[in-house]
Amino acid sequence: MQKRLVATAVAASLWLTACGEAANKSEGQAEPTAAAPAPASQAQQQVSKDEQTLAANQAYLSLVDAYFADYLRLEPLSATFYGVNDYNAEFGDDLSETYLKARHDLNSEYLAKARSIDSAQLS
Repeated sequence: MQKRLVATAVAASLWLTACGEAANKSEGQAEPTAAAPAPASQAQQQVSKDEQTLAANQAYLSLVDAYFADYLRLEPLSATFYGVNDYNAEFGDDLSETYLKARHDLNSEYLAKARSIDSAQLS
């Protein structure tokens, strides 16, 4: 349940980031339209689109899992709260410069990875 909550929070952050980027784009520019493909080509495109969606979904879920694991390693109190007892002996100083830099680096790393996933491909 808690993992789902973190995944939802990450998804909301990504969505808000994407909304902000979309709002910054200039408006009024029409998207180019292509001629309708032949029916056989449509089926191939649908399979390709489904594969792209599946790959994007898997990339997103892998990213959430990796973030959650790294987050728990960095935040042993949160790990204990979520029922992960692997880091109970590692309660440390969460206000030191080293910790703050590590937290910033973790968030920056995963934000860059999240931005690399094409949100239009997600289902």
